Amino acid sequence: MANLTFGVDGLTCGHCVKQVTAALSVLPGVEHVDVELETGTVRLDTRGDAPPREQLRSAIEQAGFAMLDAPQLSTSQKSAPAQQPQLLQLGLAPSNPPTPTLQTTPVEERPASGETSVRLSVSGMHCSSCVARVEQSLARVPGVEKVEVDFASNQARITSHRPLLGETLTAAVTAAGYQASIVDETSNHAATGQSRAHEETLQWRRQMIISIVLTAAVLVLENYGQSIARSWFSPSVAPTAATAITAILVLLASLLQVVIGWPFYQSAWRSLAARSLNMDTHIVLGGTAAFGLGLYETLAHGHGMGLGDAATILALVTVGRYLEAKFREQASESVTGLSSLLPQVTLVLRAGQLVEVPSSQVQVGETIVIQPGASVPLDATVIEGQSSTSEAWLTGESMPVEKRPGDLLLAGSVNLDQSLTAEVRSARGDSRVAKLTQLVEEMQFSKSKLQRLADQVVAWFTPALLAAGLLTFIVWFFIPGSTWQNSLIRATSVLVVACPCALGLAAPLAMMVAAGRGAREGVLLKNAAAIEQAGKITTVVFDKTGTLSLALPEVCAIKAAPGSSTTELLAVASAIERLSSHPLARAIVAKATADKVSCDIAQQVRAVAGEGVEGMVRGERVLVGKRSLLSAHGIDVEPVVDDNLQSSESTSFTAKLRCHVAIGNRYLGSIEAVEQLQPGCKEAIAALKASGLRVALLSGDTQSAAEELAARVGIDDVRGGVRPEEKLAEIAARRSRGEVVAMVGDGINDAPALAAADLGIAVSTAVDVARQSADLVLFRGELGQVARAIKLARLARRIVKENVLWAFSYNLILVPMAAGVFIPIFGIALPPAFAAAAMGLSSVSVVLSSLRLRWQSLD
Repeated sequence: MANLTFGVDGLTCGHCVKQVTAALSVLPGVEHVDVELETGTVRLDTRGDAPPREQLRSAIEQAGFAMLDAPQLSTSQKSAPAQQPQLLQLGLAPSNPPTPTLQTTPVEERPASGETSVRLSVSGMHCSSCVARVEQSLARVPGVEKVEVDFASNQARITSHRPLLGETLTAAVTAAGYQASIVDETSNHAATGQSRAHEETLQWRRQMIISIVLTAAVLVLENYGQSIARSWFSPSVAPTAATAITAILVLLASLLQVVIGWPFYQSAWRSLAARSLNMDTHIVLGGTAAFGLGLYETLAHGHGMGLGDAATILALVTVGRYLEAKFREQASESVTGLSSLLPQVTLVLRAGQLVEVPSSQVQVGETIVIQPGASVPLDATVIEGQSSTSEAWLTGESMPVEKRPGDLLLAGSVNLDQSLTAEVRSARGDSRVAKLTQLVEEMQFSKSKLQRLADQVVAWFTPALLAAGLLTFIVWFFIPGSTWQNSLIRATSVLVVACPCALGLAAPLAMMVAAGRGAREGVLLKNAAAIEQAGKITTVVFDKTGTLSLALPEVCAIKAAPGSSTTELLAVASAIERLSSHPLARAIVAKATADKVSCDIAQQVRAVAGEGVEGMVRGERVLVGKRSLLSAHGIDVEPVVDDNLQSSESTSFTAKLRCHVAIGNRYLGSIEAVEQLQPGCKEAIAALKASGLRVALLSGDTQSAAEELAARVGIDDVRGGVRPEEKLAEIAARRSRGEVVAMVGDGINDAPALAAADLGIAVSTAVDVARQSADLVLFRGELGQVARAIKLARLARRIVKENVLWAFSYNLILVPMAAGVFIPIFGIALPPAFAAAAMGLSSVSVVLSSLRLRWQSLD
């Protein structure tokens, strides 16, 4: 065993000691850490070789401190502990002893980008100013490069290019006046968030029930206590009874103030300890002022604000918090709906036995069993069995899909009939539904312009509100005829009525619901900016092949020459075309495979530029291509086909394709294929036009081919023969003319245009680079989803605007009303109890407004 001793700079308290201890404890080989606060000395006991100096320095710096001197090494004769016997349980492979974490283990390593990401669940945030304080506190932690806090889901994500200590991050959040805990990156983030949202709802429901019961008792005793004393007791006992009832009234009101007000007092105190203010600060000030004034009036037998008013304020604020938590939980279900499709455990065949294993621990290549009625936990390939499955979560179609050996099972689909044995193709986090869920979660951390504006306003909201409350008290105190009690009532109303929560929730909650609704519709909106842009689209530009049309044409006619047969013709052609990537060649091979036509192996195959393909089959030369290719070899092409089908003698991929086939000197006939439209293509274009959008077609195919397809689907604005860089220039030109452009594509050549457009839309068949460049992905491949996605974005953008407008208007109108500004003009004011009710309902109204996106029609 080795011992190391070195100094650390920056230790000021026991918490610092705890951070350094946690940072060093997780290093390989470290067995014990002893940190002396007084001297700033660290002593490590290690097994075997000591950690390198640079590793120690890095760990100390990541904890926020500095190493003062080089470690001094000494050795001990203590023997290393005997190796523990390995255990086998349920057929599991031997596992290594766990490494202690203490919530300090770096989370979610990302080798591709070199980033480390840690996710925190943050409690105590009530408005955008809270979000800003959490972000600022986390950003000051050494090593943190990016902080994203989502108010709607109460989560924070911190990224860095070096490992981060979870305990350091949670300490930073605590220092800001909030609480945080590490979210296990191997867990289901959405489900974890939903669980926490449900716990918060239950907590506020309990508080609400207690507050309603206590408030009802306080109101009864306050309003009817003296009457009860006089009616129920004799005149000699009535005064004593009245005093006892007053004492009970004070006791119940005080109990309510402590029990129900405790979460608010606790939050406000943490905020003050962190030298900041939050929404609970003005609730506490207003509620305490109301309780103090009510207690004074009750004991002095006055007729102003009573304890019932103070109790009502707390009860109504609590009811508002419960309703807000309840509806926010419903909003978060939009995101958790996808994650709930995946079962947490999987039946895995290991060592000849079926064992239940957490789905996150199942490895690629393992054999799993999906029983009837169970959800498929991971993407897998059927090995044994035959059954039908429901893939409605992805396709939207309720019709079952038959699955046989060799077929793909998508995670999240439901096995309907018989047990299936399958081989896992991808880990849990790499399944299609998991990636979709991850992308939806990513979207929650993005912010729209309106949200950034609201955040800037809310950052100054609480200090401005406290100043307004103080100013209200001072003004009313010096108004002739006004009393200090009346001044305090007006100031209390100001503190209680204002609601930054409504502003904080206005945008992120609507965006969350929109993302969840889009996911259920098979539409992935990657970020808030995408929703904002989609809501402003004026022009939709389509690629042709693979987007409006299927990438693979379909053989529609096989015309055999006299003395030949369709089978021979297809066999010879497919033998040559198997090595070609031309669309027509792929269609011929697909047709031969479907018809189970066997073919020989071709040799010496080569492409003849602009003409076709030639090679050797069974020792004879085979030609497949244009009429001119065969003519050049002295072979006459007989008119065996109907000339009503227009022939394509160009090298470009047009709507109709034809090739001629010859073997030796014998003409075998021709094969024709036609380009197929995507299902629902015409209806999708019509829906976009009906929405008032301009529709255009940009294609790398010839102008004639592009025009022919455009005519079939109803597009008038057509441009063909466009190279990738020209697509990019066309998108830029349209934007310069003031058009807000959406580009829909699927291929690598579409990626630059997708990135350059105001909104890039990739279809389900898109290559990875196209999906990465796009802002919106259609996972079901239905072009009709383009119109639905744009309509959803328009609705979301409109609701965000309405929410922000309502939140601003509410505070601009009711804060002056609570201050008594309208008393000289209209003779109306806002009592504190009504102010509390209004504050609670303001947040609830924003949540309900956002929830409209869950059920509004997109057709």
